[in-house]
Amino acid sequence: MITIKRVSLDIPRGRRILAVSDIHGHVHFLKKVLEKAGFCEDDELIIDGDIIEKGPYSLETLRYVMELDKKPNVHVISGNVDSWQLELIGSREPERTRALSEFIRTAKKRWRGSLFLDFCEEMGIGHPQTEAETAAAREKVIAHGQAELKFLSELPSIVEAGKFIFVHSGLPERWEEMDGQEATPVLKFDDFRNRGGSFDRCVVAGHWPVCLYRHEVAEFNPFFDRNKNIISIDGGCGLKRDGQLNCLIIPDAEGTMEEVSWTSYGGFPEMTAVDSQQERKALISVQYTDNRVELLPGQSPGTGLVRLRHLTTDTVLDVPEDYLYERDGTLRCDDFCDYHMEVKAGERVELVETGAMGSLIKKNGVSSWYHGRLEPV
Repeated sequence: MITIKRVSLDIPRGRRILAVSDIHGHVHFLKKVLEKAGFCEDDELIIDGDIIEKGPYSLETLRYVMELDKKPNVHVISGNVDSWQLELIGSREPERTRALSEFIRTAKKRWRGSLFLDFCEEMGIGHPQTEAETAAAREKVIAHGQAELKFLSELPSIVEAGKFIFVHSGLPERWEEMDGQEATPVLKFDDFRNRGGSFDRCVVAGHWPVCLYRHEVAEFNPFFDRNKNIISIDGGCGLKRDGQLNCLIIPDAEGTMEEVSWTSYGGFPEMTAVDSQQERKALISVQYTDNRVELLPGQSPGTGLVRLRHLTTDTVLDVPEDYLYERDGTLRCDDFCDYHMEVKAGERVELVETGAMGSLIKKNGVSSWYHGRLEPV
């Protein structure tokens, strides 16, 4: 069982704190965003959980973070995915074996890898196809990955620094009295900004992609809740097709939320908009917390676009065909917002993808559909 562990830091005045969360196996994104932030030995770096999974390079990312953690100015916090994988790999219970076997099949298909499969490839053993093969491979992974698994098992849950508290997902009531208790309440506090309380010190949390706190546009920049004293920083890296990795920049541990800034990296190519576009506000924003849909009749497959009805709101919308998927026997739609931002000819934007709906672009951390021409920078 993963238990709550707290660490308190004594950081000199005027020393920057950088905070990154939810890297999800995107080691190159981590390197890029730290480079953009100008990270150096004069800074403190907080890695706020979910280092691995839901991305293509879990083992490489974990080992890079382990190297960073050897420095006295780097502090790593456990995330729910980190602890969950640790329990799946370390447990020999049949239900855990079944869950691990199912997860690695999903991870291979959706994210092209997982920590477990990375270990298997490094050892030169094939990807397990059955529960029995998974159980056999697990023994080799446990022996081969002792250092990495030990590192994950020893991570703290909460880091306190001056007027700031860093935790992966959120802080429940009476959290100061929970040392040594089971860590799920701080590792997987879904929708923390809406369900959590208010705090005297500023709480910096990841876990819940910030776009889920915004319903009129798909924005991935950190969310500042000044009423509750919470900053949410999960930019959806690895989870959202238009996500980004955010790096919070705190100039002083004794400072205020108003002094905090950020930078981000999404890895999308930069383009120049040839044509202008007027703003058109969104009619609907489908998010994974409420994404059940039905396909309207009389449609031909393979056209690139499909017409759906969003079951909760009864809204009819057209979405790219590849946004559809099934879960638990129900048709669902990937996160979709039909917002069209204002674009001026000659502006630079980032290109996420191009398809039957036009181009999905980003500008200043906000996603939008764009129907004009784009040219490489």
